Amino acid sequence: MHTQPNHPNTIPKSSLLGVTDKHLTAWPLAQAMVDVSISQHIESDALLRGTGLFIEDIANGRSLSAKQLLLLSQRVQKSVKSRDAGLQIGRMLTSSHMLGVLSILLRCRNVAHCVELLSQMRWSCMPLIHWRTYYHDDTVYLVPQDSFGAKENWSFQVEIAFAWMVSIVRQGTDKRFPLSFDFEWARPRNIYDYEEFLGTRLSFEQPVTMIKIPREAWEKRFSLADEEWVTTGVASWSRQPIYALTERIQDLLVQKPDLTAAQIASTLSMSLATLKRRLAEHNMSFKQLSDSIQKQHAIMMVKTCRANTQQLAEAFSVTDTTNLRRFIKRLTGMTLTQIRNSIS
Repeated sequence: MHTQPNHPNTIPKSSLLGVTDKHLTAWPLAQAMVDVSISQHIESDALLRGTGLFIEDIANGRSLSAKQLLLLSQRVQKSVKSRDAGLQIGRMLTSSHMLGVLSILLRCRNVAHCVELLSQMRWSCMPLIHWRTYYHDDTVYLVPQDSFGAKENWSFQVEIAFAWMVSIVRQGTDKRFPLSFDFEWARPRNIYDYEEFLGTRLSFEQPVTMIKIPREAWEKRFSLADEEWVTTGVASWSRQPIYALTERIQDLLVQKPDLTAAQIASTLSMSLATLKRRLAEHNMSFKQLSDSIQKQHAIMMVKTCRANTQQLAEAFSVTDTTNLRRFIKRLTGMTLTQIRNSIS
């Protein structure tokens, strides 16, 4: 069992991106959303109304905030009648809209290198989601995280990200590796759209939404791999904000689950009131964020990484078995036995 830390322990406060900060350059994503909508006979002016964006902003590649991008995404989800809109957008980002940073990612060594670079470069392609990576035996598990409080728009964001990741793997490796997908929501009516874009290895009503990637696919060298191209390309993006505020908080809580909101605020060099206010801008509280990431981490360790009781106790700073079982039950709503028995 192994989990991948997202970044070093010490991150400057200025590197933490909030939902209203206009530092995103993900105009290819915004343009793909607009283009899918236009293909469904929705006028761009009507689509952008209320988002604070203008078509000229997107066309000229001006910086966006996560809030603006989320508002646009919500408008697309509600306005476009086609149920595969999110999947279409994800695929577009590795075809007709593969610009700038996207072309750099396909020149990485492999999928592992690509995901590693995403922590630094996702602000230009996939900014509303970050990933947690788990390893066990011959499988790598990519778990998408909601960076900015997508809420009802979350499934739409996942569809975009999953279709995009499938295209990255297929184009990069020139092979159709058997990727598998778990979704927390029920089987959708448009299941055939999911199968067309993602394949048939789909499971619904699962405790954690994730992609399962064979390690062979994870490590397979990309056909266009070019270390010099990537190094040059990354240098031009090095001044971008590095991590989402929620991403950093999640990592701190995974490293030390008993941290309080006040301790987190101190670590991030801000007051407790500021931390609470900034999280409220993301439509979440500290408790919601803490419970969510610890629940997910517990399930991944037990169900996917097959952690034993001692490993779990160490991971969650719990001293005895009885308290550990109570802790897991409170977090997940399931006993350790129930989680282990659900392993497929």
